[in-house]
Amino acid sequence: MSFVGAGFLGFAHTLPQVNMYTHGTLVTAMHGHMAFWGAYAMLILAIITYAMPLLSGRKLYDTPSATVAFWASNIGMIAMTLAFGVAGVTQVVLERRMGMEFLAVQEEVEVHFWGLILAASLFTVGVTAFIYNFIRHGLPKGEVQGGAPALDADDDEGAGAAASGTRAGRRRGVMPYYRATGREEEVFLAAHAERLPVLLKGPTGCGKSRFVEAMAHRLERELVTVACNDETSAADLLGRWLVRGGDTVWQDGPVTRAVREGAILYLDEVAEAREDVIVVLHPLTDHRRELFVDRHAEQLVAPPEFQLVASFNPGYRRGPKELKPSTRQRFVGIDFTYPEPAVEAEIVAREVGIEAAVAKRLVGLARKVRSLSELGLAETVSTRLLVNAARLIRAGVDPRVACVHTVVAPLTDDPEVAGALRDIVHLVF
Repeated sequence: MSFVGAGFLGFAHTLPQVNMYTHGTLVTAMHGHMAFWGAYAMLILAIITYAMPLLSGRKLYDTPSATVAFWASNIGMIAMTLAFGVAGVTQVVLERRMGMEFLAVQEEVEVHFWGLILAASLFTVGVTAFIYNFIRHGLPKGEVQGGAPALDADDDEGAGAAASGTRAGRRRGVMPYYRATGREEEVFLAAHAERLPVLLKGPTGCGKSRFVEAMAHRLERELVTVACNDETSAADLLGRWLVRGGDTVWQDGPVTRAVREGAILYLDEVAEAREDVIVVLHPLTDHRRELFVDRHAEQLVAPPEFQLVASFNPGYRRGPKELKPSTRQRFVGIDFTYPEPAVEAEIVAREVGIEAAVAKRLVGLARKVRSLSELGLAETVSTRLLVNAARLIRAGVDPRVACVHTVVAPLTDDPEVAGALRDIVHLVF
């Protein structure tokens, strides 16, 4: 558009041999419309459509209304340019070459203005669709209701030798990227409003922690995360007495702090925690919503905005590490799994900023590995691994090398299985 309108037509129109006939005619309008649209308007719309979502965490504009906006506005502008062009050339011949009166010439080119009106109507439809799309999808993601799971880039699955309480402050800036694939957000928000605890179930790296992070941002609540493991004790979560400067002072644990502040408490891999920890949490997960801190002789009642969220991976936890029914039935359950291929490719491309074609290949690799149950992998390729591979590829690493180090190596130490996985990598890339 900019090359034709501002470049070609602008150059041709300003040649002295041409401009002496076309100056001030509809040929000028032909050049002006396409030049302004191509050189200025399309650049601004491209920034709003693609750059702003990346900078502000807003939703991308890959919607049916965006497609209508693009094609209708551009086809309409091309048709307007053609209408102006035909009318302008006719005006030049009749008025500048044959000497007809201006008003008489306008009557001769009137039919072209009807074509111009039709083209402008189509252009108006496109611009209206763009405005609708911007209003509907252009709000910051934290202000748009609906949606649910995506990427789990910071999902610390069962890490740490002891309980670790991490406070993620109220995020007033960019909302963590989260691609909706179901109605999980709707269920979570309803559970929060009804003061119900939530249990997130799903394989590693499928989006559980990112989901909680996004929900905390949307609800404008502090997020306190505890990475549970078999060394996690009740004292780690509730708090303990410490000696500081000769004085004995009480220090709240992450659970106690979350209850006091009305935060969202996220227990990552809760099935890894010891039984005494689960028992302490039971009063927080029923109608009482209470926490008894025995070492401090204190009983806390959770404020309305407090919410308990737990996650675990049911795929590789069996036997003594399985959550008991008496615990599971206290929660609203939300199941997570790996997204559909198109959605997962969108997640990888959006999270890392790589080409869609590369993201599709990575997802194709994941699907091939996930379908091979005979490999005997404890865990299969997660979306997180694909994101790691994409990051190395973005940094300039060869795709095969990147996949070997971010997909094959983390999944297995068995030479035969690793060889089979490398063969799959070579088939895809």
